[in-house]
Amino acid sequence: MRILGLSSEPAGKLQAASFTNLSTHGQLNAISSLAASAAAVRAGVVNNTCHGYGRGPLTEIVITGSCRFSDNQCACASEKVAAVIEVTAEAVIAAENRVECGREARALDLKLVNPKAVTVLGNIVGGPIMVNGAALGAPWQPLNVIGA
Repeated sequence: MRILGLSSEPAGKLQAASFTNLSTHGQLNAISSLAASAAAVRAGVVNNTCHGYGRGPLTEIVITGSCRFSDNQCACASEKVAAVIEVTAEAVIAAENRVECGREARALDLKLVNPKAVTVLGNIVGGPIMVNGAALGAPWQPLNVIGA
């Protein structure tokens, strides 16, 4: 899944209606298209399931505003992936996610404009959680299960 919301417009809020009548592929395309075309640069990626194999991330989010990435289940079967989830944003809330991957893969790779604008809570991940290239530190590290 890829969500790109890059805009020079003032920050707005991405809102989407229910896509339950669409196939899974259709839902992903609709969400991605909304995020890419809208002036809105805030995204909520909540309650998704991703399974994949390859060299690139299963989920890549690049936006100029804030992102809430929570309650997602991701399983990566590849030994060659560098990062399973990549989020680039001004601020990030990453909570209650389950990321199954090898211990060498970065389970969550968060890239922030302001490294203090992050909350990482209650995640269970196979590999490390990184914030701006460094391993997740205090106070968040003990509030996540890393290496499971």
